[in-house]
Amino acid sequence: MGVCCEGLALLTALMIYPKVERDCTVSVSCGSRYLPAVRHWSMHASAAYKLRPPTLACIAIWLETRWLTRHRQGLRMAATGSTTTPQLDTLRRLGWRTRPGILGSHAASTQSIHALLGYFLSDRKSPSPFPGRDILIDNKLFEWGVAPPLEKVIRSRTELDAVMGVPEIYRHSVSVIEPWENVGINEQGEAVRASKNIAYLLQQVADADTILYPVWESGVHDPERLASVFSAGIATVVQGGNPSVHDASSFDGAKANLEDMLGLVDQLLLHRSSSSGPSIFICLGHQLAAASHVRLLKRAVREVSRLDYLPLDPEGTALASLRRVCARISEVGENLEVIKEGNVIARGWHDS
Repeated sequence: MGVCCEGLALLTALMIYPKVERDCTVSVSCGSRYLPAVRHWSMHASAAYKLRPPTLACIAIWLETRWLTRHRQGLRMAATGSTTTPQLDTLRRLGWRTRPGILGSHAASTQSIHALLGYFLSDRKSPSPFPGRDILIDNKLFEWGVAPPLEKVIRSRTELDAVMGVPEIYRHSVSVIEPWENVGINEQGEAVRASKNIAYLLQQVADADTILYPVWESGVHDPERLASVFSAGIATVVQGGNPSVHDASSFDGAKANLEDMLGLVDQLLLHRSSSSGPSIFICLGHQLAAASHVRLLKRAVREVSRLDYLPLDPEGTALASLRRVCARISEVGENLEVIKEGNVIARGWHDS
């Protein structure tokens, strides 16, 4: 079903309208002439969905009002010459691209990125997984913060505040969190910064931009706000590194200590929803995710135990049920054993 973007919500509602004919299709191609498209859609909807004229009139008026509002906003911007924002100006001064993607003639979108990733995953016959375009291969420029496509680095509050004012950038990007400056040393004695590999693959396969958050260098500021940005994007990757979750001192030398990282991962997990992008935790990132899950469960059990009542639960039935569940969680957490090669190496969720 081809639909105009402004009418998408209404058409979705119409799909579950009791009188909808499920085998009907409506095709609206707006182009640059929105109003004729609305009327064209109305004629088709009248027959396909058997809607009464008053209903169609209301829908058409709503769509035309939305178009006129946008049209007038465009005229005002043209008259004043205001086609930018302070955040856009800041990002441009920093050398950031403000149009998603770099390889295609059109801006990348969530839909195009997902489609290209799907095509890549289903392709088993091509001699190379890449399409042959390689303007990214110049190793002198393929460094974070030097030039596109690796120019998008959040090192301070300045970059964070700027990118938060331009949602189309972070919503069409993958966020990579670096808890440590590298993930190891290769056989040539070179520090391996795996975030560059992730960025290269994403750009080559799906023309998806990557935003780097080197928290080992910048520290973690306002983790809840950061998690809101991450969850709105294509995906979030928390990388690895030398430190261990079992040794807080192993984070010495980085501006983000163990507690900072756990606080950030806590917020990443709490911001998960059916509409948020997936989070991928690798190596140290996986350790952090496991520890964070335990922290959040312990916090939930502790807070439930302190509750005297729940709103809208005058008889205490829901609270009693919740306490029973938390008691069971606590029992498992206190007694769970981790066995490796026949030996118990950890017992209970207090064993660190």
